[in-house]
Amino acid sequence: MYMVFSRGTTYLSLCAALVAMLFAEFANAENPRVPFVEQTPRHTAVDAAVSTDESGEEVFTWEDVDEDGALVGRTAENGDAAGPEIVHGQPGVSFRDHAFGGYIDPRLESSNGVDINLGINEVVIGFTEAVFAIGGGAVSPASFKITQTGDGMAPIVATVEAVDDSRFRLTLSQPILAVREWTTIIANVQNVGGVVIRNVGDLGPVDNEPDRIDIGFLPADVNQSGIVRPFDLLRLRMILNGQFTPAEGVGTDYVDVNRNGSIDAFDLLRYRKLITGVTPATQSWSGETFNNPRP
Repeated sequence: MYMVFSRGTTYLSLCAALVAMLFAEFANAENPRVPFVEQTPRHTAVDAAVSTDESGEEVFTWEDVDEDGALVGRTAENGDAAGPEIVHGQPGVSFRDHAFGGYIDPRLESSNGVDINLGINEVVIGFTEAVFAIGGGAVSPASFKITQTGDGMAPIVATVEAVDDSRFRLTLSQPILAVREWTTIIANVQNVGGVVIRNVGDLGPVDNEPDRIDIGFLPADVNQSGIVRPFDLLRLRMILNGQFTPAEGVGTDYVDVNRNGSIDAFDLLRYRKLITGVTPATQSWSGETFNNPRP
């Protein structure tokens, strides 16, 4: 950029012109975030979320809100509408009432010490916005697929109940019974604009995926480490005594060993049976770990 000055140009006007020139140069610099935010005033820097696309490139996504602050959509960095994503958990809400990826069910696996017949049979999955079946219409069991590590047969989604337009209660055909394994619930839905939820495949043990929730089953693994050790008994005692608050879910997700919906002294007794292999436990779970890593 070039500027021409006359002999009458004062020092102050020269400085002002130079500042204006530098500002113009900065505005034209390659900065993908500033022009986008200016074009869409509803976005702010704190609204931006960073994710990774199929090629490993970072993608910035902003939330679109109306005058009342309600979420009305999401926009990718390139201006395209972003698809819905699963919201993994909600502070102070149990896994059953708002599921999150990576949860390991550490509770009792049997009611009789012989059959593995206890496990998670119902979850609520929440999304970033209202979602629908692919092509439109109500979300149904066909909107979800369940896979499982290992050789066992995974359950299927039997019924879907809409809690609201972005949260759905899934009832499974049978409890998740695959101990030492991971079960994955995959959603295939779209938003009102027809944009389909993003499928980036399995990201492994570190990240939660936008379209799926991984659920592990390892009795007695209270501290969610993937192996049953004495630290789990310490964590159980801390939760029972109110000395530890889980970062995700609530205390019953981790120490309601007998699955009766409350926490009491009987849970400590049941936990010791899990460790020693006394009925109703089917075996001693001390030292046990997963057969396969989290997908």
